[in-house]
Amino acid sequence: MIKISKAEQAPITLRRRGVTETTNDRNRVSLNHPPFLTGTEKLMDAISEVYGSGPVKNSLLVCHNGKCCYCERKKDRVEIDIEHYRPKRSFTEDRADKQKKYPGYYWLAYEWENLYLSCKECNITWKGTSFPLKNPLQRSRWHGDANTVANEQPLLVNPSAEPRDHIRFDGDAPYPVDEIGLETIEELGLLKRVKLRETRVTSLKHLRNSLNLVESLRSAIELGKLDIVDHILNTQDIAEAVADIEAAILPSSEFTSMAIDFLDGYSVDQRILDLI
Repeated sequence: MIKISKAEQAPITLRRRGVTETTNDRNRVSLNHPPFLTGTEKLMDAISEVYGSGPVKNSLLVCHNGKCCYCERKKDRVEIDIEHYRPKRSFTEDRADKQKKYPGYYWLAYEWENLYLSCKECNITWKGTSFPLKNPLQRSRWHGDANTVANEQPLLVNPSAEPRDHIRFDGDAPYPVDEIGLETIEELGLLKRVKLRETRVTSLKHLRNSLNLVESLRSAIELGKLDIVDHILNTQDIAEAVADIEAAILPSSEFTSMAIDFLDGYSVDQRILDLI
């Protein structure tokens, strides 16, 4: 995971109709909130045409670089969902909790700060409506609750914070830096999902091959054997390997966080750059 930096101003759909729908939901719950807390009375589903409108998704696609905010896989527009960090209509304490609780964070259903992009596997198969807190008793249950969301201590990494403060990589494997990282890795199955790990392994193998090629060239330069390397490599091979290394740590690449840890501040020798 890497930090998601959004545009400061929410898309117009959220600032207009989103505000209207939020006000309607808040007013309905305010009339008599206890039945909503027990689930005997429920709000209508949040309107996807509002929180998932074209302007909203377009803006999120830009700031996410077309990637899932959790697993960092690139997905086509139709394969990626609008993700509510805090669940909109119901929630569970964690993935092991099978008992949905209501009403969820309905007052944040159209809030720009609560919306991200997530692949269907992260969003539906794994996270779902789970939103674990360090202290569940501090959960904000409705918009008039004395416990506001500011008092909560989520155990799920917030993509707009700095995810790398909580999750880092050893090779292709994510590991937790703290309790938040540990819970996030478990909730999203970042170590358990076979296809996801296979994709990371393939990406890392490609990056390692590029690094090995560049380092072999650097060693040849150090030993004064560049003429031997000329028989094996051409300028295009070197340029492509350098481009792979430089691109790997960009936010637009898949698995940026993994690449940052693997390269660990590595920079290509200027003598190699001069060759290309």
